[in-house]
Amino acid sequence: MKLIMEQWRGYMLTEAAKGPEDLPDGVFVRINSAGPGKQIFLANQTGNLSNELDGVVTMVYSGGPGEGDCLYAYMVNFSRADEGWGPLLYDVAMEVAGESGLIADRDSLTAEAFAVWEYYMKSRSDVKKKQLDDMNNTLTQDEEDNCETDTALRGKPEDEFGEDELLDSPVMKVYTKETSTIEKLDAMGKLFKK
Repeated sequence: MKLIMEQWRGYMLTEAAKGPEDLPDGVFVRINSAGPGKQIFLANQTGNLSNELDGVVTMVYSGGPGEGDCLYAYMVNFSRADEGWGPLLYDVAMEVAGESGLIADRDSLTAEAFAVWEYYMKSRSDVKKKQLDDMNNTLTQDEEDNCETDTALRGKPEDEFGEDELLDSPVMKVYTKETSTIEKLDAMGKLFKK
């Protein structure tokens, strides 16, 4: 039954996901790189947030006191989107992060966001994954791959979260991909440049 539910969730993500070709006239993807973080959002022709569709992903460099280095990846620290637009924005965020990669929020994660990361881990062959470790060095002695596990625990006690759980968790990975979505948006004139 669990496998059927996982397959259904993956199917629903695939079917509901919208791509660059689905953007209505007058709606663009904007990449805002001002400040220490980066923001990707659906914008109108002036470059402001779209009134027609809601979608935004904000990411910052991961790591900090007590959080581990998380392989120096960018971390999604805020996201929201109208149904179907999240995967497009996450793809762009992943491409903007480049070789640094993108990781899930370490403090809070909705069931829907967890499902998106699970989809990237299991169903996207164009997305590369790098394994993260916990703060106890369960997998490696390397400190740079250490990362907080709060969102990976999903209600499980920390002392029951071992090697298998780390390897199986979609939020204990850094995700990278080529810039194919950004290139497609740019070629279609749907990438807002200011």
